[in-house]
Amino acid sequence: KQDWEHIAKLFIVETSVNWKHVKTKRCCQKETRNGANTRIEQHLKGIMLAQICSKNRHKRTVEEKNEKTIPYFRVVGQVLLTYIIIEIKDGFYIVDQHAANERINYEKFTKLLNSKIEVCTPLIPLIINLSPSEIKRLTDDKIKILNQIGIEVEGFGLNTIKISSIPVFIKEYSEEKYLEEIIDQVIRTDKIDLIELRKHVIATMACKASIKANDHLEIREMEDLIKTLFTCDNPTCCPHGRPTIVHFTKYDIEKMFKRSGI
Repeated sequence: KQDWEHIAKLFIVETSVNWKHVKTKRCCQKETRNGANTRIEQHLKGIMLAQICSKNRHKRTVEEKNEKTIPYFRVVGQVLLTYIIIEIKDGFYIVDQHAANERINYEKFTKLLNSKIEVCTPLIPLIINLSPSEIKRLTDDKIKILNQIGIEVEGFGLNTIKISSIPVFIKEYSEEKYLEEIIDQVIRTDKIDLIELRKHVIATMACKASIKANDHLEIREMEDLIKTLFTCDNPTCCPHGRPTIVHFTKYDIEKMFKRSGI
């Protein structure tokens, strides 16, 4: 009996020890798993943080590229109601006000027309009479170009067309005269390349919407024009290829006046 009691006690003690070992092992495994999970989470957080930082750096780089630095300038005044004189650090610019405004409008209209074009229906239908030869030259391809820039053209009789929709931004200008000149330019052009024809139409739109020679400008208007010009992708020429700016350096001026040392 004593032997059996001794064996039972040994069994209970051994079982208890083994059970504690199992519990300890499970706790260690759990702690190991928890530690591994924590390390993975920390690693993933590190990767995500690195990606966010990388995106922010890329965003800042893109923003820095998109932001164009406007150089120092001072508007001196307007000459012959056509040219703007501006002083810069090493000389001065003579700016053709019409060509400069053309460049600004060309880039503005191109961006607008490359995105979703907002159109509206004229309150009074615009009816344009054309000659038989003009109707013949207004081909389907040319009508397609007009539709692409938000000007929807429909036949309205034998030698008449109706404008049923126009771009919203045209409402800022004299609609009827503006549209007549655009359509006249499209009819007259013999360009077959649709891309070039579209550029030509946008250039015509920009021209008609721009400040003209002999338009009086206030100093503030000239300043705004120059600031906007300096932010253009190609500020040095108008869409037709004419220069917008002529630069005279201090050296050029002193050379013209034959100052000493030049």
